[in-house]
Amino acid sequence: MIPIVYFADQLLKFTFLKHLTDYTFINRNLAFSIRTQFISAKWLSLATLVAIIYLAAIARKKINQNAAFLVIAGAASNFVDRLVRGGVVDFINLKIWPSFNLADIAITIGLVWIVMGFIFRPLNSQQSS
Repeated sequence: MIPIVYFADQLLKFTFLKHLTDYTFINRNLAFSIRTQFISAKWLSLATLVAIIYLAAIARKKINQNAAFLVIAGAASNFVDRLVRGGVVDFINLKIWPSFNLADIAITIGLVWIVMGFIFRPLNSQQSS
């Protein structure tokens, strides 16, 4: 799943950069266009990606792996953008929300999926009667 999401996002970004430049925005800030003065967005993105991979590995039985893969794929694609282009390529602009891309959608769906898994987890069968 990781390669599919990653390459689909990169293909869409390439297409928008090449053919639809009027609809493309290079976001040099953090998620939701939050600015940072204290740490480079590139290094923060790398630290986040490493943390996500580590947490997915140690919490293998507690979180849905497909959800974790969505988050990892999106984070990896956005990190590569920061390395190669100096910022994340955003191409979806709804005017009422900061611009975003397919990787952001994958990250959001994956995180919601993980949170929902914790909220609706079956009760532990070892409860005393």
